[in-house]
Amino acid sequence: MSYFAELLNYTLDPDVVAKFQQACGLKVVTESEYLENSCSERVTVSEDVTHQCSNGHVLNDYSNGKATPVSNGEIHNSYYQCTKSVQLDSEHLQNMANTETEVTRLKHRNGFVQHENGSVITSPLDVRDSLPAKVKAARKACIIRTGTIPYRVENNFLYYVFSFGAGLGNGIFYILFYSFSYWNIDAVITRKICLLWAICMYFGQATKDILRVPRPKSPPVVRLETRYELEYGMPSTHAICGTAIPFSLLIFTVERYQEYPLVLGVVVACTWCLLVCLSRIYLGMHNILDVLVGVVFAVVMMFLIMPYLDVMDRFLLTNPMAPFFILSAPVIITFVYPKLDTWSTARGDTTGIVSICAGCYFGSWLNYAQGFMSPSDILPPYPLTYLQVEVIVYSFIRLVVGLVQSVAGLYFLKFVTYAALCYIFKLDSKDPKTKQKLIVELPYKYITNFVVSFNTVYTTPLTFCLLGIQRLSYYSEI
Repeated sequence: MSYFAELLNYTLDPDVVAKFQQACGLKVVTESEYLENSCSERVTVSEDVTHQCSNGHVLNDYSNGKATPVSNGEIHNSYYQCTKSVQLDSEHLQNMANTETEVTRLKHRNGFVQHENGSVITSPLDVRDSLPAKVKAARKACIIRTGTIPYRVENNFLYYVFSFGAGLGNGIFYILFYSFSYWNIDAVITRKICLLWAICMYFGQATKDILRVPRPKSPPVVRLETRYELEYGMPSTHAICGTAIPFSLLIFTVERYQEYPLVLGVVVACTWCLLVCLSRIYLGMHNILDVLVGVVFAVVMMFLIMPYLDVMDRFLLTNPMAPFFILSAPVIITFVYPKLDTWSTARGDTTGIVSICAGCYFGSWLNYAQGFMSPSDILPPYPLTYLQVEVIVYSFIRLVVGLVQSVAGLYFLKFVTYAALCYIFKLDSKDPKTKQKLIVELPYKYITNFVVSFNTVYTTPLTFCLLGIQRLSYYSEI
């Protein structure tokens, strides 16, 4: 039992995460070095807290989550518990002092930066953009970025590798992956992966907000991301999708295609999963246990769901009653989502995920209902033709045309939907808190993601047909 307790403590220890970061080239910058090089582009700070100007002075939010204003134009880093101060450039201080009435004071609360009016700032760009123009100009020569620990990236290769790994669990990747798979690979496999992914991510996000396990403590951990800063840590939903997507792709394709490179498929799936999991530790967003629980969670969910995926896919594609379920299920399950103690991106992201799945299936159902789809006379396994030059060229053309159409539609839809919701509920569209309101956040996420995914499987393939660049087997993949 003592060995198990030691192992558990090890997987939860933030110092282990910090040591891994240091071994991968993330070096914590000392206070003196940070102060001496704070104007250098090479020194950055992770995005937990905000340095801000208040009454002509620098405001440092390191101390126990409380804002610590500093007098006499001096910087004092209360995190390091030191008394050393550095006199700022007099011209720089004077420029800041001249704008004291224009500066919005920020405060640090519950692990994130917040205006006194309550709006949340989750990005260093948000902080920078919240400054008046005169303050931006005054601070142009010395940009102070947000964060609890100054750090330097000394291994650029690992930084970009792990950033790419983290990207395999983000929204842009989902758009590219599902779009490319529908347009160029196999609609049957893509539908099943999307359904499995949506179920796993919903229950994973809900579990995270039920357990409410905090992310690794910073310090000693350096956090390099802000997008998910306000969410809890266990299980890692990046690890869930980093396990579910590649291994379900492997399982669904291995018997569907001839001369399938099984060994290569296993290597790719394992590398994909490992890269995503290690990236979450490298970026300081999860400890080892968060990641391990995420992987186990995904494996258990796949074991429970995959035997029934064919039945669910068939029902959602062909049953006349399927649209009622497709349209209502995302609304219901997002409203019964666990109540959050404070706003985070969790509920909105979950709504977006399930609405993506709903849009894909509604578009597929409409294709079937209108008679566009008919079963193929050829039964699997199918020959692999993806390495042919002609197939690669047409795949690239479809991807470019489809993404242009999808991205243009997405930005237009976001603008119209948000403006309409603000008009209907009489809300200020310029207020950052507006998008956090339940009556805006859920329909905004639902409508935009649903329509874009619907466009991916219904409208865009019709465009391909009009242009003569369609994939011939698309409408036979039932």
